[in-house]
Amino acid sequence: MASAPSVPPIDDRERGARQAHGLVRRFLIVFAFAWIVCTAITSAWALTTPLAAAPDEPAHIVKAASVARGQLVGPSTPKGNVVQVPSYIAWTNNQTCTAFTETVTADCVTQVPGDPTTLVDITTTAGLYNPLYYVLVGWPSLVFDDSTGIFAMRLMSALVCSFFLAVGFALIATWRHRALPVIAFLTAATPVTLFLAGTINPNGLEVTAMMAAVVGLLTITTRQSAAPLWLPLSALVVGGVFAANTRGLSPLWLAMAIAAALVLLPGRDLLALLKRRSVQVTIVLVALGTAAAAAWLLGSNSLAMAVDPNAPPPPYPHVGDAPIVGVAVILDLTFYYGAQMIGEFGWLDTPAPDAVFFIWPAVIGLLLLGAGVLLRGRRLVVAVLLMAAVVFVPALLQGVWVTSGGIIWQGRYTLPLFALMLLTIGALLAEHGSALGRSIQRRLVVILIAALGFAQFLSYIGALRRYSIGDTGGSWLAMITRPEWTPPGGMTLWLAVGVLTIGAACFGAARLALRARAEDELVTVR
Repeated sequence: MASAPSVPPIDDRERGARQAHGLVRRFLIVFAFAWIVCTAITSAWALTTPLAAAPDEPAHIVKAASVARGQLVGPSTPKGNVVQVPSYIAWTNNQTCTAFTETVTADCVTQVPGDPTTLVDITTTAGLYNPLYYVLVGWPSLVFDDSTGIFAMRLMSALVCSFFLAVGFALIATWRHRALPVIAFLTAATPVTLFLAGTINPNGLEVTAMMAAVVGLLTITTRQSAAPLWLPLSALVVGGVFAANTRGLSPLWLAMAIAAALVLLPGRDLLALLKRRSVQVTIVLVALGTAAAAAWLLGSNSLAMAVDPNAPPPPYPHVGDAPIVGVAVILDLTFYYGAQMIGEFGWLDTPAPDAVFFIWPAVIGLLLLGAGVLLRGRRLVVAVLLMAAVVFVPALLQGVWVTSGGIIWQGRYTLPLFALMLLTIGALLAEHGSALGRSIQRRLVVILIAALGFAQFLSYIGALRRYSIGDTGGSWLAMITRPEWTPPGGMTLWLAVGVLTIGAACFGAARLALRARAEDELVTVR
């Protein structure tokens, strides 16, 4: 009897193809889970935040509704750009009664008088902003005839921002060493980031799209994944183009992200990467998207000191002072702005509970300490430069601006740079996590994710408490038993939603961070 033919061994190419296919499949599964969970969390913020109770939200609501009606800018006046929108949109300028007064509950918000669909002229200080974000979120105002349209616009913002959060998180799922990168990603997604994602403000899209682009860059330059090269390149293109076309400083943040990632590569590896056709196409697409952002900035003059170039300087502190004054003021307020990046909601009038400002900086400190102790060579240089950038770049930018515009900086403006720093440090520390030993690493991951999840929930219910009973030092129980204001559906419903969604996010993140597979080999990105 003839012997059966021997089965040829699977060659490296076939093994690599199977591995790449498996990683793409994992990416899609994690992406779907993350998009659903992130959308649920940011939607909870969207529906429990009172109307006009987010920074500059009325201006952005008016801008979004006007862009949806084909009015990209509108005539310029000293008070903003004039557009025509339904009265229920314009009325949001009169619904900011909770702003800057933490003891006032959200039941002060008044309803729209008369016919809410009547078109009226109104000004918006966001008139010169790039219209991309507003195209994405403004269209529900064409469908609804009352404030339901505003909440629908918030939900669209939550959906879009969550898409980019999911892309970044799912890319990390393809990495071999992902415990510390997952921690860094969760830390970069601060409570304020999720809050902004659920309101009408391009700041949320700027941060989340930047996170997707940065993870795409790091996936390529750190060689942590055997996924096909098109996967992180796609994240870089989509995230980079959307991030660049949100706010005035967005192209700068994207340029810094690209520079930091490229410095991580030795010259020979960088040249080899640049020779690849897919990389060249990516460079062209990102360059075109950034050029479009720059063209809008220059054409609209949106970085000018005022909406109307003939208007007097705005009444902000230190207008007319020397640049060094602006630098000194921002450096002196470094930790104040740091707190704003973590847990200052509303119009910067609703701080998170004190525990949040212990937990979040503690995790940030662990990551920064790890970078200083464990990293070497160019990796340490990049980490230190990014740490310095988070402190000094805002100060330098404010120094340029202070003479003509005064002190205008807010912590949320630094969020894209803050996320770049944390995500990069998390990626650079990735391989060092295994040195802790499996047992210690497991406990560390569980403790940190649980702590971050607890801080997210505290932030969420802290904002609910402030708007339901006011920040008067009253009992937390009063927000359930004697609320002066409740979000649609009642307080108990939204407390349950917060527990379930944040709990699901923590469970999924911990499972991903701790799960290791034999096929996760450290190979060059294909």
